[in-house]
Amino acid sequence: MKLLLISSHFPNIFGGVSDYSYLLSKTLSKEGLEVYVLTSYDDRVINDTEDNLRVLTVVKRWSLMGIPKIIKEVKRINPDWVLLQYVPYMYSYYGVPAYIVLLSFVLRIMRFKFITTFHEIGMELDLKKPKYWGIAVLQRLIAYAMCIASDKVVISSEPYRKTIEIFDKKVTKIPIGSNILPVYISDRDKRELRRQISSDQEIIISTFGANPRRNYLLLRVIKKLREEKLPVKFLVIGGFPKDWIEAIKIEVKELELDDAICFTGFLKSEDVYRYLSISDLFVILEGINSKGRGGISIKNTSLTAAFAAGLPIIGNRGHMTSDFLNNRENIILIDSLDEETICEEIKKLLADPTLIENLKIGAVRTFETKLSWPIIAKRYIELFSCEEQMEYK
Repeated sequence: MKLLLISSHFPNIFGGVSDYSYLLSKTLSKEGLEVYVLTSYDDRVINDTEDNLRVLTVVKRWSLMGIPKIIKEVKRINPDWVLLQYVPYMYSYYGVPAYIVLLSFVLRIMRFKFITTFHEIGMELDLKKPKYWGIAVLQRLIAYAMCIASDKVVISSEPYRKTIEIFDKKVTKIPIGSNILPVYISDRDKRELRRQISSDQEIIISTFGANPRRNYLLLRVIKKLREEKLPVKFLVIGGFPKDWIEAIKIEVKELELDDAICFTGFLKSEDVYRYLSISDLFVILEGINSKGRGGISIKNTSLTAAFAAGLPIIGNRGHMTSDFLNNRENIILIDSLDEETICEEIKKLLADPTLIENLKIGAVRTFETKLSWPIIAKRYIELFSCEEQMEYK
């Protein structure tokens, strides 16, 4: 079977869809598919070919003017399936890539079997923010048109299904896999790495990135835990914009937590896994409003990486929270983003070795059965195969 995957982002262009496109295409090629990736003409893109995998860096501008080039490559390759990775702002600065709709219908008219993977559909239609209504409505209209043109639609989160529920017969939910893959690290190496950032008595609580809004709360939590004589160390993994890091460091100084925080900076993926592997607990918090909308989701690759590392995880529940995230089985889910609640949940978890062990087992099981790339690739192959003999009416 021959597959053409279209994505404007591909390593080493930074981003979750970039990693997703790479890992999915690579895994599908290992499963025996002949895979082509059509992506941006960009010096950052790796275009080394492998067995069954070819990267075509041909699109200089993702716009109406780029469609003839894309169609030319599609005709040349003549794939059995075309798989488009879609995020509105990945194809348009303003988040309304209407030309993608034209591309979708041209592929349909040319009788190519076509799947759209929606990593995002559009911004939330918030009645309290009328200045964004126009963009939100246009993004939905584009998504609806793409669903009409697509033979199949893939989503990662249940709320997206509700947005396009009139096309539910076409929709399949497939989780986002981890962009951080497990690597072997010996117990000795773990001990040495831990000693570089903490004492033997300290408990390492890790998170991803230095987003100021998210981590101000965690810093106050760390402060409170240390005031209660819990020897915790806060490990912030990954490299993010300099102004974010500087903002966090100002807060660290004001809270007198200089000796309690460790920033790793940018790391290779295998080193990210090494730092995760020495963590005692992973905490991930996502924005949530008064109506409970938001919360952690499996579309967040930070969360999937924590599952890949088999960590006990604490996160906050919301409407985006995936249905296989089960409280006290593979994660601790909290309903409130307040300092006291988070502190209490951390203390209760750290005092319960049995629960910690069960959460680790649940995390590994979740990764192996839901989030590993061979499992995700298998789900796509099932989609391709179930309509292999499909004919348009």
